[in-house]
Amino acid sequence: MRHPVPDRALTLAGLLAFAALLFGAVLLHAQSHPDADESVIGVMAMNILSRGEHPTFFYGQAYGGGGAIEAYLAALIFAFTGPSAIALKTVILLLWLVTLAACFRFCDRFFDRATAVCACLVLTVASPLVEWHLKARGGYVGVVLCCTLALHCYAELLQGPHRSAWRFGLLGLCCGVGYYNLELIVPFLLALLLASLAHWRWFWRPRAVLGAAVGFVIGLGPSIAFNLTHQLVNLRYVYHAFRAPSRELHGLPRVLSLFGTCVPRFLSGRNLDRVVDTTRLQTRLEYAAYGLLLAALCLTVLPRAWRWLRARDAQSPVSVPLELETLLLGYVVLYLVMQCISKGPVEPRYLVPLFPALAILSARSALRLASERGWPGRAAAVLLLGTVLGGGLVTHVRHLGPSYVTDKVELADGRVLRLATSGDTVPALLRYLQEHHLTRVWCLHQLQWRLMFESQLQVLASDWPLHDELVDGAVGLTPAASCYRQYDELVAAPPGPTAIILHHEDARWPALLARPFMRHFTRRTMIGEYVVMSRAGG
Repeated sequence: MRHPVPDRALTLAGLLAFAALLFGAVLLHAQSHPDADESVIGVMAMNILSRGEHPTFFYGQAYGGGGAIEAYLAALIFAFTGPSAIALKTVILLLWLVTLAACFRFCDRFFDRATAVCACLVLTVASPLVEWHLKARGGYVGVVLCCTLALHCYAELLQGPHRSAWRFGLLGLCCGVGYYNLELIVPFLLALLLASLAHWRWFWRPRAVLGAAVGFVIGLGPSIAFNLTHQLVNLRYVYHAFRAPSRELHGLPRVLSLFGTCVPRFLSGRNLDRVVDTTRLQTRLEYAAYGLLLAALCLTVLPRAWRWLRARDAQSPVSVPLELETLLLGYVVLYLVMQCISKGPVEPRYLVPLFPALAILSARSALRLASERGWPGRAAAVLLLGTVLGGGLVTHVRHLGPSYVTDKVELADGRVLRLATSGDTVPALLRYLQEHHLTRVWCLHQLQWRLMFESQLQVLASDWPLHDELVDGAVGLTPAASCYRQYDELVAAPPGPTAIILHHEDARWPALLARPFMRHFTRRTMIGEYVVMSRAGG
């Protein structure tokens, strides 16, 4: 039974209001300060406004157009509010609200109202997304939104009866923009491609293929232009990420690391810069709840899908909910398999694209249990979905507190430093630097961009010369390309930097102090977690 439009609108408005309040509380009380990558996007937005730049990708990268997309959107807000961390993160908050609305519309149209509400609640409070609802990291919210929109377009074509070329073009456009935004969408595109083979008479007609191809090319336009003018560097990156040899784990150790370490960290909100101290019990309960919900849905859906495939003919009716559930299950499996065979690093953040599939499948599984398995099924549904939602709310509450950033620094000898910085430290550093006219600074990459963004480029910082100076045998940073060489050159220009800043827990102090240039930086001041070294009399 279809619910009237006012009822649907009120339900959606309530969900969006709840999400906005939750995200706003986290923004103001836990994530009010940007990390390094967010600050890069903030500087990109500032340069779009002040210099008329038109970036295609994240500074210093040949992939992930989501960084540029977020910078353009932030520039629109900066034009009215001025640059700030709150304004930058508001872009991501608004994108998530759009994603929730799209997910609600998709589930309400092709499943039912209960699925729409439950899926949106999971998307709102899920522990893995506690950080990502507000993080301008470059494309992660975009890939969830593009997957949701592409699912809606595919389901519309599946349901029919209108299958015009422009509808296929819209599906191709969503897929093209999704790939340009973040290449991690590739498993989803492959899952869609495989699913379309079951309906080749609709999806593989010349007009349908042409429409989808034109839409895909338009959506991928910026990436295509970049590849043509930069020796296919973007395509070479994608190949390298999946197949080129690397020092990362592979084979069985990679599989064990993915499911034994990476997935638990992802499900407990241990992603990037804000580590939430969830208990092991909560992590295990949420891991088990997601796993059992997916397993229960597989046992219900896959046999039915197999029977439909064996018995169908050209006149067989299409069960849209069943096919969408099968598609989403196949996508989750395909994504995890590709993570197992990929040559890239095993990181919790690479699992973010599992949403919205994970939210929709969890909702569908719980509702199927409740409706098809009697009172035991209802009890199991309440227990499992309650664990996911309750655990997510607990994670959000534990996430509230003083804002801080944890920087991951990789040393040349393979060690990893995790340097925690209070959110109040960078403003204090900027006040000190500006009071003493120390406007050109050498520091780590993670601090470099925060200083420049939060000072609105009144302080210029560089990590490039410091990379070269700190590499000393087994102690030091691995050399890396600068994100924006122009700032490096400005800081290094004579008479050189006016200050050097290093975290007090950084293990490279002996190597730094042994360098000849350090004899000029004899004045030391402790600001928060950092030591500011400046020239005597500076």
